[in-house]
Amino acid sequence: MKRLIMAALIAGFAPLAVSAAPTVKLYNGYGTGPGGEFDVDVVTGPLSYQWNVANGLKNAIGEFGTFCIEKNANIAFGTLYTATISDQAQLGGNNTSLGDPIDPRTAYLYTQYASGTLSLYPYLTPAARETSGADLQQVLWFLENELKIGGVYAYVPNAANAALAGFSAQAMAWFTEADAAGWLDIGNVRALNLWDLDTGAEKQSQLILIPVPAAVVLGGLGIGLIGWWMRKSS
Repeated sequence: MKRLIMAALIAGFAPLAVSAAPTVKLYNGYGTGPGGEFDVDVVTGPLSYQWNVANGLKNAIGEFGTFCIEKNANIAFGTLYTATISDQAQLGGNNTSLGDPIDPRTAYLYTQYASGTLSLYPYLTPAARETSGADLQQVLWFLENELKIGGVYAYVPNAANAALAGFSAQAMAWFTEADAAGWLDIGNVRALNLWDLDTGAEKQSQLILIPVPAAVVLGGLGIGLIGWWMRKSS
């Protein structure tokens, strides 16, 4: 019986092992300035993610919202990119070219945002969301050492340096909330690293909230017990 169960597990995961990397397109979402929100359209999968559909998106074609974590990289809207998932931005952005692990406070804020529970985030008010999207992007860039503070990118993203970042009152409140949350790991948040389809060149890394491991296992076994706000592309 144990051998049969193991065979079923292997059979269930075999399609995942041979599947090609997913491809995505990004579109300009809520938020002013060069950063997010971005709306992500999964063109080919599989790519599993969590997103509260009640959050809404700026573009009907989008499937989930994200923010970038590499300020010095770029993407072009509507362009097809290969996507891979990691616990770090692959090249790293302004502060490093060796890979940049996601800060647990970034993971906290993005988890709340994607879940639809980020405090005072105006999900249903488009005009206010444009401003809030820009504010949240600034906090995420600060936490990922993408802003220059005190003339350098290699700063400690603490309260003292946050005071030098020129945050709005709401941005400072989000930083303070994330700092006080005390997360020690990144939970289910990962970097959605984007790559040029033709050349393989690294493009701007984004954030994604992946399903919990148990849900991935259930999905692989075909049981189908997937949360109401979890989506899996085909």
